[in-house]
Amino acid sequence: MRRKPLIWLAATGAVVLAVLLLFRSWLVRDDTAPVSVGKVVQEYHGERAATTTLPAGARIPKAGVYSFATNGFEHADLLGGSQHDYPKVTTITIRPVGCGFEQTWTALDKRAEAWTYCAQPDALRTTRFVDLHSFYGRTDDRTYTCTGGAIPLTAGAAPATITCARDGVTRVDHVKAIGDEKLDVGGTSVATVHVRTATRMSGSTNGTSTYDSWLERSTGLPIRITADVDNASDTPIGTKVHYTERYDLKLTSLEPAG
Repeated sequence: MRRKPLIWLAATGAVVLAVLLLFRSWLVRDDTAPVSVGKVVQEYHGERAATTTLPAGARIPKAGVYSFATNGFEHADLLGGSQHDYPKVTTITIRPVGCGFEQTWTALDKRAEAWTYCAQPDALRTTRFVDLHSFYGRTDDRTYTCTGGAIPLTAGAAPATITCARDGVTRVDHVKAIGDEKLDVGGTSVATVHVRTATRMSGSTNGTSTYDSWLERSTGLPIRITADVDNASDTPIGTKVHYTERYDLKLTSLEPAG
């Protein structure tokens, strides 16, 4: 007579397990995808051009969509882990705005970064940073307001500290010019300044990152960027998710599309 309760309990346990597995499958689904250069160009063409007022002696990159040979990925370790490999070509879009330009890197449809700079004759002052990620069907779109020093475009410039903050999170960038270097882009030698940025995140996201950027000395156009990112963020379920990102971007042409 005891078999029926045991059978019922076993059947109930199987149903609960199936529901949990189905919930996990739903929770960890990732629907992010690559974005073609053509689509980025099409969206850029649909935008209204902004007016720009630059200080004397300052220059900005030519507006348009630039293609970068790309090697990299992002990874989150929650619920067994999820990794997004970046496509072989990603884009950086340059848009003139206000006192300088906006620089948007599009790695995937739900992985992007946008930096807003005020141009100076020998530096770029950061005013805004937007960071977009999506894991487990959940999109994290953060906008930071930035203050402090400027990114140098000359090798002899003094180190600078830039602070970008939003509710609950602060990002501090320690920026240093390493030296002048010439890089080849499609057979053309480009004079660049090699800039290293050591980043520390604190608050609901904490960790450290290192970025190396080779910027065209005359305009600040990125010619190459490498990143090594490690941080951890709070989650609604009370645990932290560890996030890593590695990438290397190399400009393929000095002439933008669009």
